[in-house]
Amino acid sequence: MHDNVLSQISLKGKIVALMGGARGVGLEACLKPVPTSRKEFGHGRLDVVVANAGVCTNSPNLEYSEETWRRDSSANYVGAMWTAQAAGKIFKRQGKGNLIITASVSSILVTIPQTPVAYNASKAAVVHLTKSLPVEWSDFARVNCISPGFIMTKRVDGEMAKYDSGTENL
Repeated sequence: MHDNVLSQISLKGKIVALMGGARGVGLEACLKPVPTSRKEFGHGRLDVVVANAGVCTNSPNLEYSEETWRRDSSANYVGAMWTAQAAGKIFKRQGKGNLIITASVSSILVTIPQTPVAYNASKAAVVHLTKSLPVEWSDFARVNCISPGFIMTKRVDGEMAKYDSGTENL
């Protein structure tokens, strides 16, 4: 790839906030700890925000409780919305910024044999949120969505080990 293209997508010198970096995909992506003060955090400047939080309950729809549904929806969709709004306010003040929201391939297809209906529905809402925000923010920010498939994190690896050992059935 040509250097001029790579320089356009480089994060060198950029202030990036990754939300949802406590474990899973976010933890795998973190390069260094998050600063604890505004002074440490780019003197109030923010170039890129990645809304990456996600939780998943693998439960048949008829067995969901209101609490479980609310927890998954809050982390996946509501959290993305409030992260987006906070980032958008900063981007508008600065006149520019980039928001990347992580959805999932499960936002457009149903995984089998898993039954994560709240995850699928909330990630589909995230995709639509990501389609809606650029209409409002076209003067000051870019908004994009990524929808990865399964990524081998420690959690996924642990779940697969249960199936491989025969302690859980697919």
